[in-house]
Amino acid sequence: LYADDVVLLSSTFEGAQAMLTRLEQKSIPLGLLINVSKTQAVSLNHSPKRPFTTSAGAIESCNSFVYLGCMVPRSDDDINRRRSLAWMAMGKLRPLLHSSLQLKVKAKLFTVLVETVLLYGAETWTLTPSAEKKLDATHACLLHSAMNLCWPNKTTNGEMYRMAELKHPSV
Repeated sequence: LYADDVVLLSSTFEGAQAMLTRLEQKSIPLGLLINVSKTQAVSLNHSPKRPFTTSAGAIESCNSFVYLGCMVPRSDDDINRRRSLAWMAMGKLRPLLHSSLQLKVKAKLFTVLVETVLLYGAETWTLTPSAEKKLDATHACLLHSAMNLCWPNKTTNGEMYRMAELKHPSV
């Protein structure tokens, strides 16, 4: 049996250690073991004095990790990761999107297959003005590419968003 994606939150080291110990005690009778090589601990606003431990050993400390597809707790790192993943998704779709499909179909495909990759987890981000600017610019560039609008045609972002019937992600 596997139990993935469990997060324990506590305001103190002692509280978190107690929760981890209790989780381990309740899991063992069910045949579940905590794999210390796949378990990580993040401490916010301070460094732990000692590592968290289980009966199998110490838990590795780290600054961030991927949880349910999002970087925790670093919004900027997650935004950069999502931007890269969205470009990879666009690369896979480019032959389809650069075909003779109607613009509205391309816009719908973009929304479903690229925008969702870019904005996944966005509700958890702390957006700085700089990050918001990067996100909007990436979204616009991806949409330009999806709609196969060549730069020499000088289609403005405003026109492009109207044609696609979409809004900037930060709006």
